[in-house]
This record gives sequence, C-alpha cells and structure tokens, in this order.
Amino acid sequence: MDKFNSEDKLHAVKRYLNKNESYHEIANSLGTDNKAILKQMQFRRGIL
Repeated sequence: MDKFNSEDKLHAVKRYLNKNESYHEIANSLGTDNKAILKQMQFRRGIL
C-alpha cells in the first residue's frame, strides 16, 4: 500500500474494535507497521 489514508485508518480502527484482528494482522494486511495502527487507536481514543 502506497499511502495509509484517512479511510484506511478509520477502517483499521473499526476492524480492531470489532475484535476481528490484532494490530499486527491489520498492519500486515495494509502493508504498514503495527505502530501506525497503535498510533491511530491512541489518536481515536484522544490519547494523542
């Protein structure tokens, strides 16, 4: 994946919150680092 856009970020957060997949599995499927997924979760929760 060339770019991790806002739609991808929101979809990744929803996938995690639905307990379908782990951070690692989502990151692998999107071709990004699992830290990017974790950062989005923290952002969406208002931690960052």
